[in-house]
Amino acid sequence: MGQGPPENVATEVDQHGWVIDQMTGVWRWIGRIAAWVLTPVIAGFVLLIVGITLPNGLAAATGHGLRGTFVELSRSCNRNGCSTYGRFSSDDGTVVAGWVVFDEAPRTFVQGRQVEVLYEGNADPVAVYPVHGSIEWLLIAGFGLLALVVLVTWTIALIARVRGRRAPKWVRRLQPTTRR
Repeated sequence: MGQGPPENVATEVDQHGWVIDQMTGVWRWIGRIAAWVLTPVIAGFVLLIVGITLPNGLAAATGHGLRGTFVELSRSCNRNGCSTYGRFSSDDGTVVAGWVVFDEAPRTFVQGRQVEVLYEGNADPVAVYPVHGSIEWLLIAGFGLLALVVLVTWTIALIARVRGRRAPKWVRRLQPTTRR
């Protein structure tokens, strides 16, 4: 009864009672799945969203769109910031949108205030932008560039893995380590 476990049995246990040596193998596989499957899926999804939203952001930044008036009706705030909602009507009267979000709205909210804006029309949710131009496209392009870099790095690592060679040193530094 006073003897310890045999030498071939793992004795190190974490705070939850899991045997650490057995869990290391499980986490290694979870890491591999995340690196080789989820990385390109997420990067591809980000590129898809960027491809859909970047044209509207660029059009707003260059001052293209239908000029009109936005009337502030409500503001919704959370820990990430505030969104201002209201009604849009074009200067020529051809477009009236009952519920739009004002991208880059003024910091102060005044219900009923009228602001001159640009309307792109093909975004969902329908958004209006300031007449002086929007810088939203910089954020969108930054996410797209980051996703593209991740996808290219993943592709280089995959090609190296398939060919049986080691990935370039700069790619290996970005990959999660699976050594003990």
